[in-house]
Amino acid sequence: MTSFFRWSLSVLALVVIAGNVCGAEPEAESLDGRWNVTRLVIGGTELPVRTSPTPFFFQIDGQLWRYTFEVSGKEVTAEFRVTLDTTVSPVAVDAVQLGGSNEGKTLRGICRQNGETLTLYLPENPTISRPTKFEPKPGVWLHLFELQRLPGRDEAGQ
Repeated sequence: MTSFFRWSLSVLALVVIAGNVCGAEPEAESLDGRWNVTRLVIGGTELPVRTSPTPFFFQIDGQLWRYTFEVSGKEVTAEFRVTLDTTVSPVAVDAVQLGGSNEGKTLRGICRQNGETLTLYLPENPTISRPTKFEPKPGVWLHLFELQRLPGRDEAGQ
């Protein structure tokens, strides 16, 4: 599995953790639903998610976050159990991977929410330290996700 896909799975885990709050401290269920990935930057390189025939999206159900994306024409879903620490700024995200080669390991990232937009910044693997700023840099294996919530739970990813 390529590092891009391993990272995507890691990011999903972080998003799951963010089930409670990112930035403005909404109630846990306020993040529930489906969120389209509108921007994805990995290792400082922006990837063309808008041109993919299958949208990348997160499905958030409390602390369980599922990240669905496409690899070599096949739909893949990664699952994470996510917790947020809203006592720090930016909000700290701990995403425990629920499957794959890093099952049970925690990805440490950050997030923020601005209305119906959620920004998630996660490391590609558990050995990378938690970022402190939302600043993608070339060669630094962090994944920056910008997510947009769609009006209906079943509309995201469509």
